[in-house]
Amino acid sequence: MLFKFLDNVFTVVGLFFVSILALIGITFAVTYIPVIIGIVVTVIVLAWANSYIQSSLKPNKLPKFLQARNPILRNMQKQLLIGFKKSSL
Repeated sequence: MLFKFLDNVFTVVGLFFVSILALIGITFAVTYIPVIIGIVVTVIVLAWANSYIQSSLKPNKLPKFLQARNPILRNMQKQLLIGFKKSSL
């Protein structure tokens, strides 16, 4: 009789702990996994956009909307772009 009672108690306690672990697992799945997927997708999209922008740039020319109006600054931009292209080769 005592053995059956203790068996039932341990079963209830075990189910309680299993349910707590299941709730922790569900919470992890609902909160962290979408965040991790979002970070991975963002990195992939930014890597694709970076390669697309780099391939569309001419070797010594920036797009018009990025060029400085000041001739001295424009010359500095050209020098930086040339140095960047040499260092990335």
